[in-house]
Amino acid sequence: MRKFVFIPVMLGFLWGCAHAPKHMRGEEWILSQSKKPSWLTKVPPTKNGIMYFVGRKSRAVQEEAGLTDAREDAARQLAEMITQKMNVDYEKARYEVGIPLTPEDIGSVTKDLVIAFSKALVQGMKDIETYTEKWARMGENGVVQNFYNCYVLRSVSEDTYKRLATQEIDKKIEQARKEKNEKAEKLLEEFRKEIKGE
Repeated sequence: MRKFVFIPVMLGFLWGCAHAPKHMRGEEWILSQSKKPSWLTKVPPTKNGIMYFVGRKSRAVQEEAGLTDAREDAARQLAEMITQKMNVDYEKARYEVGIPLTPEDIGSVTKDLVIAFSKALVQGMKDIETYTEKWARMGENGVVQNFYNCYVLRSVSEDTYKRLATQEIDKKIEQARKEKNEKAEKLLEEFRKEIKGE
């Protein structure tokens, strides 16, 4: 009789183990991934006039939305690079022309140049490769929640940079001429030379 009691107890124990949760609350684990590309940890250097940027988005609820945010992150990095580079070129041009630090001498003609150029150049970025990891997390309520870590490798050519920058500067030069702002016009012409490397 003892033998028959023992068997149901053991079966119940095994049944409970089989249905016990495999993950603790708050635990995260990866569900799917492909081989990690090398650019994930080291952004490729500029080569043959092509500049590279890696955009990232962690814990995205949807994969496509995560990739979109990753693209925007790469675009933000490009915009920051443009701002730094153009500020250096601007200061070189200002020094050559002899424009003082006070912005009143050049008016508003150069104020939004960097912003306009950044928007134009971002449109010229190209996707080279994407990489996505699908993760799961055991929620506090015991419900599994999925999320995605998304990465995008994007590029833009230095030729595109120079071409679009020159186009935007030419627009500002025309504006300066209409406003008869000779100092701004002269500064922008020198700025264009710096951008083109003349």
